[in-house]
Amino acid sequence: MINYPDTPSSEEALFIMVKAYDAIGLHDLRDDAERVMRKNYPNSEYYQRGLDRQEPWWKLW
Repeated sequence: MINYPDTPSSEEALFIMVKAYDAIGLHDLRDDAERVMRKNYPNSEYYQRGLDRQEPWWKLW
């Protein structure tokens, strides 16, 4: 994220990190990733809809 701050997948990647850390029980890392996610994407759709997408997986934008 430091090298490519405006990439369209950064928001989704952070959400995946939050969910993954939560699933494996690393709560401190989950909390850190979630703090970064909420700071950078306060109105993120991922918190409302999860990882389900209407578009095909190969469609980046």
